[in-house]
Amino acid sequence: MDSKAFRIGVSLMTDTTHGQSGRRTALWFGAAAAAAALCGSAAAQTSESLGRYFGFDQPRMIAVDDRVGPAAAADFDADGRTDLCVVNNAKSRIEIYRQRAAERSDSEMEKQYKVNELPPNRWYDRIEVSVAHRVAAFRAHDVDRDGRLDIVYAGDPAEIVVLRQKDTLTFETGGKRRVRGLAAGQDGFEIADVMGSSEPELLAIVDGKIAVWSLTTSGIGGEPLELGSGAKMLAFFVEDYNGDGLADVLGIIPDDPSPLRLWLQGQFGASNGGKSGQLGAEVRLEMPALIEAEPIRFPPPHARAAASIGVIERASRRMVLYDLTTEQVSDRTDPGADRAGELDASPEVFALKGGANRERSIVVADVDGDGLLDILATDPSANSIVLYRQESGVGIGAGTSFSAFKKPKTVAAGQWDTDAPLEVFVLSEEEKAVGVSDYDPSDGTMSFPQPLSIKTAGASPVAMNFVMLKEGPAVAVVVKDKRDHTLEIHRPGGEDGIVATTVVLEGVNRPPQSMISGDFDHDGATDLLLFTPNEPLVMVRSVGGTDGAPPVVLTDKSMPQFGLVQSAGPDNTAGFDADGDGFDELLIANENFVRACTFSADKGWRVVEQATMPDSSSRLVGLTVQTGPDGTKRIAAADKANERLIIMSRGDDGWIVDRKLRLSGIDVNAIAAGSFTGDGSPGIVCFSPDAFGVVRLGGQRLALEEFAAYRSDADDRLEHEMEVGDVNGDGFVDLIVLDAREQMCTIFTLSAARKLHHATEFKVFESRLFSRGESREFEPSAAIIADLTGDGADDLVLEVHDRYMILPQMTGR
Repeated sequence: MDSKAFRIGVSLMTDTTHGQSGRRTALWFGAAAAAAALCGSAAAQTSESLGRYFGFDQPRMIAVDDRVGPAAAADFDADGRTDLCVVNNAKSRIEIYRQRAAERSDSEMEKQYKVNELPPNRWYDRIEVSVAHRVAAFRAHDVDRDGRLDIVYAGDPAEIVVLRQKDTLTFETGGKRRVRGLAAGQDGFEIADVMGSSEPELLAIVDGKIAVWSLTTSGIGGEPLELGSGAKMLAFFVEDYNGDGLADVLGIIPDDPSPLRLWLQGQFGASNGGKSGQLGAEVRLEMPALIEAEPIRFPPPHARAAASIGVIERASRRMVLYDLTTEQVSDRTDPGADRAGELDASPEVFALKGGANRERSIVVADVDGDGLLDILATDPSANSIVLYRQESGVGIGAGTSFSAFKKPKTVAAGQWDTDAPLEVFVLSEEEKAVGVSDYDPSDGTMSFPQPLSIKTAGASPVAMNFVMLKEGPAVAVVVKDKRDHTLEIHRPGGEDGIVATTVVLEGVNRPPQSMISGDFDHDGATDLLLFTPNEPLVMVRSVGGTDGAPPVVLTDKSMPQFGLVQSAGPDNTAGFDADGDGFDELLIANENFVRACTFSADKGWRVVEQATMPDSSSRLVGLTVQTGPDGTKRIAAADKANERLIIMSRGDDGWIVDRKLRLSGIDVNAIAAGSFTGDGSPGIVCFSPDAFGVVRLGGQRLALEEFAAYRSDADDRLEHEMEVGDVNGDGFVDLIVLDAREQMCTIFTLSAARKLHHATEFKVFESRLFSRGESREFEPSAAIIADLTGDGADDLVLEVHDRYMILPQMTGR
């Protein structure tokens, strides 16, 4: 990994100057010191058994400039030799160090030497490519497919630029794209096929998220797919982490409780007969805070189909290697299971289109009629509603946007007519409209909402929901006209196709924003609870009753024992038959308890049952009821204060807590139970302002399995950079680890059994500072492993201050 990008936060405005030239002179060593430190095996600093198998010839130096940028190795002139491409921001150029077929002779050096200039490099020809930006990241890729490598870079001002190689090592600007919020360092900028298409994609960090564009022969196209939610991403790596032959994306948020974020590529849509590669959910993997991460690929004969993951933990300085694996999720709601501690929920997270929005409306329903629950959400910023379909064997897919009214406020779904699938209802306060849309599963389209006529003249709709009455399905709409509020019930039927009745909401002074329905008084008719932020709830009893009696509107002043339900809201309530009488009570989560309440006309509200958690620090904000395979119902609640899910079941002595599942990094507002992973396994979906996360309660889930770890006994170390390759040509994977305090370079090797062994280490340069080098400089800062000497053996390249040090692998020839 490029440790500067990881450490600083990959800001394009970050100053990468490594201090004043006087300090650098004091730190740097001469050529003789370099040769003494690096030639041979450095056996004095490691075990004789492994150290003697590693060695480097006389180092080759490439001096660049103060603001040396990222570098990459590639064969730019297609001559079969690897070149080194380096960004020189001090001179506003990219420098390609073309590997020569033969070393320059002394006479050639003398001919090309000019007064007051550094002598030419013996081994490389420098080709300069002028750029108009400060370059933070670049990749070499044949964009136009003409057989020549082009350069795609991220620059400041915030643009992505394509430099096409029109002739050998001659470049011209082939396209630009302005990208507001571009913040891509070398480990936050990549070209790879992550969507299963015939052409690759361009990935870059933008505003703390990973943006994915299509990259065609004509350049960067279309609107980007955004990956990530919550904390800002600092780096990512594209590799096949599960061994299915498809490129996946591993995002890094170093100081987050879940610093690794993984998107696996799948073939979403395959069941419809088409290939549609798609990045799935964001899988959050918990571990200690990191200072470094790097994918590890094992080549033949020890090859694995999947890449492993190496990390360096910030606090412990441990280097740990992991494989991605799957594990069986036991029934976490099993009453007989251990309840002592918390488990990692490992949510699979999906970013919601439109970014963070606490007023977003979301509904869980089988919108396409395939028997699987989908998720439907409003995107007011794009005047759209977004459908996240679930597919069998795959799970929830990426959201598809459909045009809707301007700034849609509320969305609902229900069986309005007799034909499947469900209808979708949309409310826009901006356009004073409520409409109904039809989804067509045959072509994946949704019609534009067709308006329902508001019966109250001059009124504007403010709240809506789909409800089931005795007479059948209906849409309940609250409308306001100045300070007056009316409940309208729209049902299919009549000459115009819709029958509408009204209920004047006496005593309601502020417009309700949401509602729920249920038979809370057990009279067989539907009741509605209307919620207004920071106002008492309103109850409308017996809506659509068959006895002809009009509905009754109850406010807090006319509702006996209102205080027992005053904390109820749209997110912390659910229906649940607590006393087994065949009617659902109103279930309310509040502070550290969940209570079931019922209403009667004469006595008002009363508590049928209450489950109280012993942990007084809990603050329960979301609530749902989960039904097990045997029909047993359990209660799930979101504990916002402790960032966890609480699963409760009924035991012999009342309600008991079965499981506590950590939800690190998810600001949960509401939750819903169901199956969302495409395999029928039970789960809970958790909603936050900018994302939703699926927590599996059964089936298989992804996990990390540690297979090697190491920590140096030297306390004055700050390991910050890891690079993977084979630097002694024995066919085994080696890890190069750089230290910023003692300026050490340590080489580890992995055995056939993938055991990690310390092989050798050496000091890269001597520091005259009493602190043994300033760790904030993080020098040496980066490493590359590539054959830059043309002998077929990979060499070690170290970036140190203003230059690159090439350490040729000692091959014995």
